Amino acid sequence: MVHRSSRRGRRGRRELLIMRLRPALVWFLLLSLTRMAESDDCEGKIGHVKFCGVGDNLKLVSGSSTDSVTWTFEGQSGSIPSRATYDPATEKQTLKLGKLSAADSGKYTATYGSSTTKTFSILVGAVTCDAGPECKVVTGSSIKMDSAAGSAIDVSWTHTKPDAPETAIDEANKFTDDKKKEMGRFNMQLADAGTYKAKYPNPSPTTTATFTVSVQAPITAVKIAGKVSACAGKSVILECKVTGDAKVVTWKKGTTPQATNVSGKKLTISEAKPEDAERRIYSHR
Repeated sequence: MVHRSSRRGRRGRRELLIMRLRPALVWFLLLSLTRMAESDDCEGKIGHVKFCGVGDNLKLVSGSSTDSVTWTFEGQSGSIPSRATYDPATEKQTLKLGKLSAADSGKYTATYGSSTTKTFSILVGAVTCDAGPECKVVTGSSIKMDSAAGSAIDVSWTHTKPDAPETAIDEANKFTDDKKKEMGRFNMQLADAGTYKAKYPNPSPTTTATFTVSVQAPITAVKIAGKVSACAGKSVILECKVTGDAKVVTWKKGTTPQATNVSGKKLTISEAKPEDAERRIYSHR
């Protein structure tokens, strides 16, 4: 009987100890999760491009250990977002920027000492363009292209614009590392459209990954140009005015698509009728 009572006592003490440790364990887990949430999850690389996700926290380490640092964004002083913080606060040797958005994409420059300059290319929410199918983006977008080469293989890249010769791309700040496995382009414009090629030995013969990129200006306004007057039985031409790129315009009469007498952004009504003058009977998109 004494032996059983002793075992019950030891078990009771273990259960009491577990109960006492439980709040400490909960506190430890909460502290760990908080530190994980506060950690910088996108650290830029000097002289190269870094792809970050929307909502990520950015960390840029200038490399200065003693001198104060001046930071600029896209080459303009005073352009760093006001929500940025620095470590240390006075010397600003490290820049931190939380809750990234596409507007934070671009080149960050750290200047210190007599003439030391370090640059970081940051692309937030870049569109992934794969080799093979056409990659369609709007002006102002950032894109990401992966050659799929091995990490130890040197890759060379070229760009061919429509009706222009093939040109080499050598700028280090467009690539994630010195091997040029992945390339990023910022603020895409119409002139940046065309064919991009990544060439590398695999090991032999040379492998070529081809990326076809088209760039369109976003459509910001669509309207029928002006008012049209015509006598019944006469022809009328309606034209769709678009701010931006629209390769295809669809015309409708009421809810019925119009396939005849359509030429690009123009619709011809060969014999106008009184009912054609009703408000909103013709539409386009």
